[in-house]
Amino acid sequence: MISYFIPHKNASNPDHLREVGLEMLLREGDDGPHFADLAGTGPGGKPGQIISWTGDGLAYLPEQQDWIPAIPDPARNLPAERYWIGTNKGQKPTPLDLMRLPKITFDGFPLQLGDGNTWVLPNALRMPHYMGLNERGELDRFPVASCKPLYDRTLWALEHAEAVFREEKELDEKAAFNYVVEMLAVNYRICPQIVSLLQLFNDENLFGAMCKTTDLEQLFQIREELKKNSSV
Repeated sequence: MISYFIPHKNASNPDHLREVGLEMLLREGDDGPHFADLAGTGPGGKPGQIISWTGDGLAYLPEQQDWIPAIPDPARNLPAERYWIGTNKGQKPTPLDLMRLPKITFDGFPLQLGDGNTWVLPNALRMPHYMGLNERGELDRFPVASCKPLYDRTLWALEHAEAVFREEKELDEKAAFNYVVEMLAVNYRICPQIVSLLQLFNDENLFGAMCKTTDLEQLFQIREELKKNSSV
C-alpha cells in the first residue's frame, strides 16, 4: 500500500498532485487516483486529503502507517512537507504496488534494482514499431507516433552511453538518475522521492539501467570495437 497526504486540499482533483510536484504519478490512460478528505487532521497535524490508487489506502491510521514528509525541490522552488508519503508500518512498496495498467506499459528488460525486486524499464527497440522505407529507400523500422517522444528520449541515453564507453565524457550521474526515474515512471506510479526511499539506483546499477533502455546491441558492438583497438 502507498498513499499520499496533501495538506489544505479537498475534493477530487488530480491537479492537487501536479501542484505539489507529483505529476509523475499521473499518466494518460492509467487508472486515476481516489481522494478522501479527512474529517480531522492528518500527518503533521494538518487538515487535508488522502490520495491513493487503492481503496484500503484512503484511511489515516498513524499507528499502522509510516508517513514521510516531502523533501524540498529547490529546482522548482517547492517547499518541504507539501505532501506526505504513507506506507504500511515497516513495509515498503513493491513494483506490484506501483505498477500502472498493463495496457499503457512498455516492454523492456527485467532488472533487479537496489530494493532486491525486479523492475522493467522501457526499451527503445521493444516499443511498438511500424515497417516502412527510410530516406535511402530501404526497409526499416520506425517507432509509432504514440511512443515517438519516449523513443526520442532514449536517444539521449544512447548517445551519452556511447560517449562514456569511448571515454569522451564521464557519466553525468544527475542527468542519468533523472532519466532512469523518468523511464521507470512510464511503467510505474513513482517519483524521485520514492525512488530514493527504496534506494533503487546506486553506483553499480545506474549506468546499466540507463543502457538497458537503449539499443544494447549497438552498445555491445562499440564495447567490442574498443576492446579490439585497445589490444592492438
